[in-house]
Amino acid sequence: MAKAITLILMCVALQVVVPLTESYAYWNLDDLDIYDEVYADEHNEGDDEDDEDLDPPWLNYDYNEEDPCSPNPCENEGTCKATLKGFQCHCTPQYKGKKCQLVINPCKRNMCRKGECVLTASPPFYECKCEYPYKPPFCGRAIVPCSRNPCKNGGTCNPGRARRSFTCTCPPAFTGQFCEAESNDCYHEIGESYRGNVSITDDGEKCLYWSSHRLLKKNINIFGDHAEENGLANHRFCRNPDDDEKPWCFYEGTNGKLKWDFCAVYSCDRETTTLPQTTSLPTVTPFLLPRTFDTCGQPFFKNSLQRIYGGQKTTLSRHPWQASVQLKFAIGIKDPGHICGGTLIRPCWVLTAAHCFEISLQPKHYQVFLGKNKIRQKEINQQRFDVEQIIVHDDYEDTDDALYNDIALMKLKSVSGYCANETKYVKTACLPDGDTDLPLNSECYISGWGTTEFGTYSKHLLFASVKLISQRSCNKRVSYNQILDRGMLCAGNLEEGGVDSCQGDSGGPLTCLKDGRHQIYGIVSWGDSCGLRQKPGVYVRVTTYLNWILKQID
Repeated sequence: MAKAITLILMCVALQVVVPLTESYAYWNLDDLDIYDEVYADEHNEGDDEDDEDLDPPWLNYDYNEEDPCSPNPCENEGTCKATLKGFQCHCTPQYKGKKCQLVINPCKRNMCRKGECVLTASPPFYECKCEYPYKPPFCGRAIVPCSRNPCKNGGTCNPGRARRSFTCTCPPAFTGQFCEAESNDCYHEIGESYRGNVSITDDGEKCLYWSSHRLLKKNINIFGDHAEENGLANHRFCRNPDDDEKPWCFYEGTNGKLKWDFCAVYSCDRETTTLPQTTSLPTVTPFLLPRTFDTCGQPFFKNSLQRIYGGQKTTLSRHPWQASVQLKFAIGIKDPGHICGGTLIRPCWVLTAAHCFEISLQPKHYQVFLGKNKIRQKEINQQRFDVEQIIVHDDYEDTDDALYNDIALMKLKSVSGYCANETKYVKTACLPDGDTDLPLNSECYISGWGTTEFGTYSKHLLFASVKLISQRSCNKRVSYNQILDRGMLCAGNLEEGGVDSCQGDSGGPLTCLKDGRHQIYGIVSWGDSCGLRQKPGVYVRVTTYLNWILKQID
């Protein structure tokens, strides 16, 4: 067999301590020697650059020549003073920067040992929220669990066997670690008006406070525009401030990495159904569009780029062309289930990789799922199809060095004359306009569940961003040494490695934005190991095979 690598989206199982009752600790400003820590999109943690290096040039030039302080250019209640060079802003104690546009972060050091340092609008501009049973001032000491009842709404505190452990027994109408949420808590429509108390993600991770200092580098926090009307305050309850699909929150992932996820709260219109190996799911009426597949490459929800980048969990409505190619039953040593990714390009056609069918070319052995997010569960929005035809490129070749012409098409078997039904979870990706290549370093996107040759995969659909690499660079001796032909392309990071086609399924999509639409530009094909320097992922170059594709499907 070739070193064809069936590729992976690594999903790290995270375990985070469930949030506990709030206690507060305060310090004097005189105790702080770290007041110069500033978070901004252009400023990474640990950087020591002066504020001037952070400010874009336009900050100095948008004032009135006659009176540079009219109107006041200073933000966040800063006062303006005219100078010979223009103006100078005198900021309130919580802000700094040429226009007082940057929030000072006094939480640079981990002052809250068993708690979270959050920012406040009044001196000393931060407080320490301790996890129960730890107490102020530094959340380093604990009281005896249940000596003070942390359970709300009439809940009963029960000491655990382990030191400092406890559980709350909640009345029937309440749930949560501290009985803080109503059992029938739910959201309407997409949850933009949700103001409930759920603070746990779908996977059981505890939410960060919206006032957490870690969120200063994001656009969504208590200091952002319209924070109050969006329900963001000094709490950690799930909200939907950016019109996403449902309420969500940030949480702390592995090695302190900031992540996000949707919350464990359901639509008020749900109907519960018992499904094998899963919990009750909301019944959602498919969102039917006025016309069927009249547009391509336009997800119902756009990617929230301040939250998603590189190997992160995502949703089908952001990658609605994603398909799951599955074996119906075991063949040889291959178990039934998901084996490859694919891309819906027409209502009845899925584009994928030829090497996905080395085990069998018989359509009856396969089925295709559209509209799936959690690969191991039956979902309300999924669409399942049998396969009518599999077309593998005539010149497909599996060699010891590479996979050549690794492209295939699957024709879905129609039901009553129809195949895929367009919903916000099922849409087509656009084929490229022609054989013109995109500029180098164009940012493109891969998605999938990451099936590997060892049978492991992520249970959630994942997403990563990669950049296109020149053929010349990828064919250098230190990389693939002239193996790549015109039917292949590379994407990833040559110098650093990391995110590459290992973050996507074999046969899955590499889409690139052009004129506001996602075009299928590559098919995940093969690579040398995973995420190594000078060994980026290799994809089928779709523009090379555009005429072949059109000939088969038209």
